[in-house]
Parts: sequence; structure tokens; C-alpha cells
Amino acid sequence: MTTADSLAALGMLLRDGRAPGLTTADWHAVLTLADAALVTPALAGCDLPPGDIRVYVDGVRALTTERARALRAQLAELGAAFAAGGVDLMLLKGAAALPDLPEAALGDRLCGDLDLAVRPDALHAARRALLDLGYARLDAGDPDGRTDGTWARPADRAGVDLHLRVMPDDTLLPMAELWRTAEPVPAAGASTVRPDPTRRLAHLLLHEMVHHQGLREGWISPRALLDLRGLMPAGPDWAWLQSHFRARGVGLALTVPLLAADRLLGTGWPLDARPDPATRLVAARILRGGDAGIMGRTVDIAIAVGEALSAGHLRRLYGQGGGVAMLRLRHIAGLPARLMTRHRATRHPAVRR
Repeated sequence: MTTADSLAALGMLLRDGRAPGLTTADWHAVLTLADAALVTPALAGCDLPPGDIRVYVDGVRALTTERARALRAQLAELGAAFAAGGVDLMLLKGAAALPDLPEAALGDRLCGDLDLAVRPDALHAARRALLDLGYARLDAGDPDGRTDGTWARPADRAGVDLHLRVMPDDTLLPMAELWRTAEPVPAAGASTVRPDPTRRLAHLLLHEMVHHQGLREGWISPRALLDLRGLMPAGPDWAWLQSHFRARGVGLALTVPLLAADRLLGTGWPLDARPDPATRLVAARILRGGDAGIMGRTVDIAIAVGEALSAGHLRRLYGQGGGVAMLRLRHIAGLPARLMTRHRATRHPAVRR
């Protein structure tokens, strides 16, 4: 079974609840991909073969549910402590869904760490609240200042990633915009908020496709596609999303995941305009498991040319030094090396990570 076949079978299970005709070896390949992508708990409601596979998936879901309960209690404690210290707290990514998730759905998604954000002028008070709760700072955070590092306690199930902004380049998704449009989360503390569904979706896709270079690497995590599917019923502002992504030269970071989710999970296409050829090409590559052959190289070239035409995107890739013309030459000159790297990549990035 190829990676593309495993991805297609996994998508069928997540979409229809069944994937008939799989052999034992096929199931092993599908579960390997599901484990790597952290979506195995979502398979518990599917039509699985009896025996070891059913026992394994049910066991993973039970452990995920237990972990989610512990993380929700940890969030409530953090929310109360931050509120007592006068600190506004924002829940990001998986943490944003935990406080009011129905009990029956706690095991649906495996949440790694707790991504939280505070305002820069409240950082000292946030650190004091964490220290008072017994947390220790494990690292100094990102060199670009996006986070204040990871905080942890020995007995907790998850560490805390304390953010000051969500993207290295704040213009991609300004924190001021997230705070301005945030919605309250009373279950997690009196001063706790989370981004509204539109900005949560923007953060999800920018994180996957730009920060983790999903567009350039030809992949998107199946877990991110599940998160995308989960946010769509909340009615994101698709017009705002299109305008926001296009204005920053990363329109494919919106359209490619939407098309991949539609093809893999049957989410439907929510935008007025149909997918353009570039979107179809990149999405097809993702669904082929990050194809490293002729399709992969064609996509690499197309993306490199598109990036070279966007001065803002070049500066995000290489920094502010040098003129745009020099950055374009540098970008195109590096294409052969990227093509060679892509040629050597034989497994889907969801498995490699």
C-alpha cells in the first residue's frame, strides 16, 4: 500500500466511518499514518475489524479521553490563576476547544501541549502566576520572540507554550486582531478568551501551510484537516479569509487545505470561486502523499516562482536584508537544492515528523 493509498483509506474512514477491502497489511499502513498524524482516537467510531485493531484504537481513545480531562482541569487552574493576577489569557489551537467540549467528544482529538497567549505588557505577571503554581521555564522560547518558552510541572500531562504572538511575522495574523475579535471562554476563567472561529481557522492554516512550510513541502497534517472540518460549521467569514490571505501573498495557504479537506473528508468547497489550477495541482500533490516525482517538481517550481513574485513573502523567508531583486535571485538559485531534497523524500511528511 502506497502512502497515497494509506491517506485515501484514512480519509475514507474519517469521512464515511468505513473502508472496506483492507487487508491486515493495509490496516497496519493506515494505523501507522494515523498514529504519526495523531488522529488514531478519531477512528474509534469507525467500522474496524475485531481483535487487535479494535482493541488498540479503543485503548488509544480511552487514554486520549483521560488525558483531555486532565488538560481541561489544568486549563481551569491556569485560567483562575491568571485571572487572579489580572492577566488576560487567550487559548490557542487545541486548547481553544477543550473547555466546553462535550464529555463524549473529549477523546476525539489528541492535544499535545497547551498553547496559550498573553499580552506583552502582562508577561511578567503571567510568569509570576506560573511560578506560583509550581511551573518551571524549560527554554527561552523562539529566537524571533514569538513565544516566551515552554513551562512545565513534573506531574502534569502537558507543558504550556506561552505565546506573545502566533506567527513569527505578526503581519500574517496580527495579535491585535486576535485580541480585538476574541470571544470569552467562561468555563476556563473570568479573563480567558479564544480567537473567534474565523481567526482560529486562519491561525490553523497559516501555522500548517506557512510556518511549518506545508505548501513548500507538499503536505498538510490529517489532524489539521480534521480541525478544519470541525471549524467549518461555526460559519467562518470566508470573504475575510480570502481577502486576508490574498493580501499577504499566501492565498494558496487557504485554498489548498480547503480543497484537500473536500477531496479527503468531503467537507465541501465553501468559497464562491472554484479552485484555480495552482490550488488543484498542490492539493493533488498532497493527496498523493507529498509526491516527489514529476508532479512534485512541477509544484516546487510553480510555488518558487509565485514566492519570487511576492516581495513580502521573500522577506518572510529570508529576512529584511537586501533588495527584492537580490532576494529573488537567492530564492530561484536555491531551487535545485530544494528539488534534490524533495527527490530524496520518499515518505509522507506526516510520517517523517
